[in-house]
Amino acid sequence: GQFAIMELKAEIRPTGMIIPTAEIYTRRYDFYLNQRDWIRLAMEVILVLAWIGYCYGEIVDAIALAHKTGRTFGYFSNPWNIMDLIHFTLFGIILIIWIYITADPTVTNLVINRKSITLDDGQPVDFTTTITAGESYFAINGFNMLVAVIRILKYLRMNAFLGQLTDAFELMREGMVQFAIVFFIVVFVFTAMGTVLFGSRMSRFTNPLQAIDTVLGYTVGFADPYELYEEDPLGSLFFYYPFVFLMSFFVLPLTIAVIMDGYSEMQTMYERAMRSNLHDVVDLMFPDQVYRGVIRSLQFFFPNKQNHYRLKFPPKHEILKLFAELQEHEVISFSELRKKFRDKNITEVMLVGIIEKYNAFQSDPDWHILLNKNRKEMPIEDELRLMQQEKDDNDPDVLGEIIEELHQRTEQILEDQTIMMKKLDMLSEIFPTTAAM
Repeated sequence: GQFAIMELKAEIRPTGMIIPTAEIYTRRYDFYLNQRDWIRLAMEVILVLAWIGYCYGEIVDAIALAHKTGRTFGYFSNPWNIMDLIHFTLFGIILIIWIYITADPTVTNLVINRKSITLDDGQPVDFTTTITAGESYFAINGFNMLVAVIRILKYLRMNAFLGQLTDAFELMREGMVQFAIVFFIVVFVFTAMGTVLFGSRMSRFTNPLQAIDTVLGYTVGFADPYELYEEDPLGSLFFYYPFVFLMSFFVLPLTIAVIMDGYSEMQTMYERAMRSNLHDVVDLMFPDQVYRGVIRSLQFFFPNKQNHYRLKFPPKHEILKLFAELQEHEVISFSELRKKFRDKNITEVMLVGIIEKYNAFQSDPDWHILLNKNRKEMPIEDELRLMQQEKDDNDPDVLGEIIEELHQRTEQILEDQTIMMKKLDMLSEIFPTTAAM
């Protein structure tokens, strides 16, 4: 079920060297013959459907963002979204090439006999298109895998610890771009020098792409100076040792310096986040995060998921951990509880829900005894001030004044927030920015 195509070539390189090559391309006559092939076909169909669904979701997000921001191509202001577009566009091209390979008429309509191989209409066979399609398929697949690796770095940012690598790349992006310009200038100059000095003697310097690959190999140590010396003793001295000196003592240390600067800045940001109220989120382990994501995805099967206690509140062991530092308090008011939890990753609504769920608002029978005990131990002036405060707290007029003041402060906060949002919108229109996902 397979056949091979062999091409004999005599390539004349730009340096004048003639290099004969023999390339053999093999392929199956039919890609879907046995049970294993049909299983692979089913998996390919699932992959294509997933690709269509993801593309549809990205298109919906792009349209929604365009309506929200008022910019038609606002979706592409994010570099990660551009990377997604490249990845899925390449996948579409690969899909088209694969369909052509499987239905290639040059292969499926062959008439083979002892004297000749022709098409079914008697025309001679030309496998050039078949070979080009196969080589393009594997080349684009390889590049698409590289894009997929970059997109994996994007998804690592979902976890603060695993996303340190991506954050370091993001912080050193400007310095790395400047370094890349210097690096490619050096590589280009020494590639041209190697082609001029050794192009007529060594096959690895006869082709520009092969010469670049050779010079990059020299950068990481894949070099044999004696081989260069045997071909051109004087040229090897002018080429190899200046190249090694420049790369080893200037370019590569500059690379390490740029990387270390970005990593140090990222570590500073990470440590600052660990000391903030985001500690619980930053310190979340990846397996735990995956587990929470799987549980969250199961919400689809709950008809009334908004009120389901398993989805509305954290697990009991997390609640006990949250309230562990309150064990030293016999009695605590809700206002004091809010002050202690103001730096925690928990909202007031959820806090009230947890207290109601576990019936923590029950009255303490020893409250009055404890209160009287504390009053006996305090000075008389403090006790009088406490009694006056309790009287004021129960005074309807005082409560009314407090409520009115709270209303006025709330309206002032809302008004200030509206003004601030207008200023931010104006700044975003004047100074558009890009943000990584």
